[in-house]
Amino acid sequence: MNKEENKKEEKEREEGKTKEENEASTRRTYLSLWVVEPPGTPQLSVGGRRLTGGALEPLQESHALVLTCSVEGGVPPPQVVWTRNGQVLDTEVESRLGDVTVNRLTLDALARDFHNSHLACVADNNNVTSPASTALTLVMNLRPLVTRLEHPPRSLRVGREYQILCVTAGSRPHPNITWTLGNVASLSPLVAE
Repeated sequence: MNKEENKKEEKEREEGKTKEENEASTRRTYLSLWVVEPPGTPQLSVGGRRLTGGALEPLQESHALVLTCSVEGGVPPPQVVWTRNGQVLDTEVESRLGDVTVNRLTLDALARDFHNSHLACVADNNNVTSPASTALTLVMNLRPLVTRLEHPPRSLRVGREYQILCVTAGSRPHPNITWTLGNVASLSPLVAE
């Protein structure tokens, strides 16, 4: 306030005139505003090779698989989670470099039940927007579960013809069957029916 305003207020008080201020009608409210930036679409890679989703094949039963999921952006930084058929497999974030969050899924030995599994990398950092995700399906080569001879003869005689049936089951793709006698294999594999 300057000197002129001070003098005016003193004069009004002396004359019995008072200035009324209703402080109850003035309210101040403070709030914190959090700006959320959703994460980008997860990028998948295996062995340094970028994947585009879809199917990852052919994978070998009992072999190891390491999948890397990288997510750019997100404020706050996202949680990056691997799921298998909707169930959480891995929640551990290995690194955050700059604005990139990385989660590596390591499967030491692929079991048969991973065939046709739906794996997804899901990135989420809030409860307002839908999580970002990228998915793929594992397609595997599987060894036969069963290999057996059906009703083999007890003994074989020179000059006679025998029919011996070999049965296999549980493999993917269908197996090629090779017959051996001693150390000599048949010249061409027989395709399973």
